[in-house]
Amino acid sequence: MSQVSHRLDGNVAAGPLATLFAFDITTTRCTCATCGAAALFAEYHAYTDAPGTVVRCPRCEGVLVRLAETPGHLCVDLRGARLVDVADSDGAT
Repeated sequence: MSQVSHRLDGNVAAGPLATLFAFDITTTRCTCATCGAAALFAEYHAYTDAPGTVVRCPRCEGVLVRLAETPGHLCVDLRGARLVDVADSDGAT
């Protein structure tokens, strides 16, 4: 029997990332380093059925972010994000 992966949206990664960033990552525009597509982080695909969370591009399925939580540690690999565009509080970038 093959294992089925449960795909969620990028919102699932927002909780762990809130400890790292002082802004709401779900409303941040990110650019995929693999294909160059840009989307809101919440629109990326998140997979949580591994020992951590993997966030993939909805266009090319390239890995944007890898997260792993252990007691007292949050390990984040963002090398798949070419650009993370954070708007200031009034919405301007």
